[in-house]
Amino acid sequence: MELRTRTILSLLAALSAAVITALSLLRLTVPAVADWYAGMPPGLLDRVVDGGAAALIGLLTGVAGVVVSIVLLARARGAESPAALGVMSVVVTVAVLLLSPGGIIPVAGYTFALTALGIVIAGALLLAIRHPLVGIVVIGALVAVGVVAAITLDGAPLPAMLVTSLGEQLPRIAVTLAHLALAATIVLGAIGDGRDGRGRVARWVLAHRTAITVVAACCALPYAFVRATWLTPWPLFGGDRGEFTAHPDMLITGLMLGFGMLMAGVLTLGLVRPWGERFPRWFAGLGGRPVPVGLPVIAAMTVSVLFIAGGAEFIVQIAEGQFTLAPEAVLEFLVVFPFWLWGPTLGLAAWGYAMHRAGRGAVVDAEADVAPDAGFCSHGLHELELRESREA
Repeated sequence: MELRTRTILSLLAALSAAVITALSLLRLTVPAVADWYAGMPPGLLDRVVDGGAAALIGLLTGVAGVVVSIVLLARARGAESPAALGVMSVVVTVAVLLLSPGGIIPVAGYTFALTALGIVIAGALLLAIRHPLVGIVVIGALVAVGVVAAITLDGAPLPAMLVTSLGEQLPRIAVTLAHLALAATIVLGAIGDGRDGRGRVARWVLAHRTAITVVAACCALPYAFVRATWLTPWPLFGGDRGEFTAHPDMLITGLMLGFGMLMAGVLTLGLVRPWGERFPRWFAGLGGRPVPVGLPVIAAMTVSVLFIAGGAEFIVQIAEGQFTLAPEAVLEFLVVFPFWLWGPTLGLAAWGYAMHRAGRGAVVDAEADVAPDAGFCSHGLHELELRESREA
């Protein structure tokens, strides 16, 4: 990632840490804020300690987050990192995940379903600009799907209803985002530009990044599959034909969530596909241009942190018996909602992508350093070596 991107991330981490510090201080001193926190879905730490202790830990975590953010900012600008930076980053990240309010996965699911819909519409428009005939066909198909959905819902604007519902949860979403943003930006700051010293773990991730990314992408398939069965006479995992007839919004919402999950899996594959490094040719105005490294890395790492927190919460809720699942249904639940696996593998995939792109950048730098008077044969051999290193 570029210096500017790393600087922005460090400043965002400092801002998020400051927000957490202020909220924790208010939680300790203002009864109304403490009562509001008590009404939120509890985080993992709130399940084992009282509100006052959790607020105090949040205050200390926020202050530590500000310090780590400042150190990461100095590191991005070339200063030497203290030996304890790695330990501090891990401690703050774990603490933030434990402090993060619960119930974020359902909200994130609806948010990403709407985002995926927006991505598809934007992609269709870019395709229509570059290839009008094909683009018109795709846009026509999207309009047809929208018309069918509107008829099924008797004209009810489902996206508008979802946006309104999310708007009502905005304060809770903002608090959760502050926690997730701090955790994600600290991890991204620790990764650096992908060229920092690589230990044994980093080298293993880089060598196996394709397999790791495929595993992460496949985590989207179970949920997308069970939601797709809602279109058949044999709906699975909560589907019921009678319910769909009485409440068509339930069917459309489930299909939207399944589509959003499937899109997340496809985008995950972009971390190892050529279109994850260069925008597809059919993207009008962007086709063929390099994808900024920070775009997929930041997005993937943020979602990774979200999934890790959500996956841990799901496991705790199952252990507490909140889902009232039969013993044989627990495994089914963990397979359909594999955030416990998707979160860590997506984070590793993003790390591997960052190191891979940094390696490509090093090859380009080496190519630029070739002396112009090195001779035709010498220069040609160097070009061949560089091409072979790229293909490898």
